[in-house]
Amino acid sequence: RFERLWNETEGAVVGGMPYSEGIYEDMNAAIAWRKYWNGAPAEATLREYVSFEFTADPVQVDAVMKAIAMLEETWPGGNKVPTSNATNLELRAGAWKLISQVDETMTPQAREGWRWRMVYLRAQIDNELGQNGGRMEGEVLCKAFAELARIQYVGPGSRVSPPQVPCTPSPPPAPPAPCGDVCRPCTPNVCPPQHGCSAVPPATFTPWVRAVGKSNVYGVVLGHNYSGIPFLGTFGSEERCRAACEVRRNCTQYSWAGSTSGFVNACYGRCDVVWVLHDLPPTAVPGVAARRVAAPSAQSAQGAEIEQGRHSRRPPAWWGDA
Repeated sequence: RFERLWNETEGAVVGGMPYSEGIYEDMNAAIAWRKYWNGAPAEATLREYVSFEFTADPVQVDAVMKAIAMLEETWPGGNKVPTSNATNLELRAGAWKLISQVDETMTPQAREGWRWRMVYLRAQIDNELGQNGGRMEGEVLCKAFAELARIQYVGPGSRVSPPQVPCTPSPPPAPPAPCGDVCRPCTPNVCPPQHGCSAVPPATFTPWVRAVGKSNVYGVVLGHNYSGIPFLGTFGSEERCRAACEVRRNCTQYSWAGSTSGFVNACYGRCDVVWVLHDLPPTAVPGVAARRVAAPSAQSAQGAEIEQGRHSRRPPAWWGDA
């Protein structure tokens, strides 16, 4: 990014102010200052930075450079490799493997320095989020974010609030009282109206099929219930959203929004076999759509199903018996 901006403005702008928001972008600061000094390419500056701060071993320098390039590809704001893409997960895992290997060869002074810890923790966090489906919880992420907060002196009393990552996964919600084949749980002695779905025999269920970075309820209004598409609530993890679906005997699918803007942690269920996926914008915690039934192979509509349910509030034919 800095290379591109410099190439666009070099020779057209006089003067400048290398500016940094904090130590988390120390590499970027070095690249920018070097540009103002002698215009050296970003890669050359970064290679010298790695050689001076981390390791002088050319083999290990190459490994760090390769890992940094991989992490650049997976950065959500870069829009290079989509978060839901399998290649993204491979890049995250590959970067973490390289950084872990280099870490074992470093001197204690370099290994414990805050500059290296920032690189190490970035690779560790990216890999963990890729492995656990983007859930901000668990011991690895809890410790990693706590260390980042200590390095950058943020927390209680500061103006910056670091992410609060639980060290243990959130427990699933308690099963509701039996209430027949409905998509929502019921209060004692009161059964909510059925959401236009026929009962799904348990024998038709399959292992869960997940699609990261996708939504199968695209077009809904937050908090609204639709025929066949009930709002199950807001949950801090995908597991809790899945559990809210599983306790409903005819809930066939769920869609958890993750950190999608305007729908943070929102969880919707479905009671049909319509499997039409839409890309969600890249976020730190990607949303997930999942199904536990076989879906028809030909599904090409782009949101018309949800739009029809939203505007008419009448269940389309494929939603099953009312």
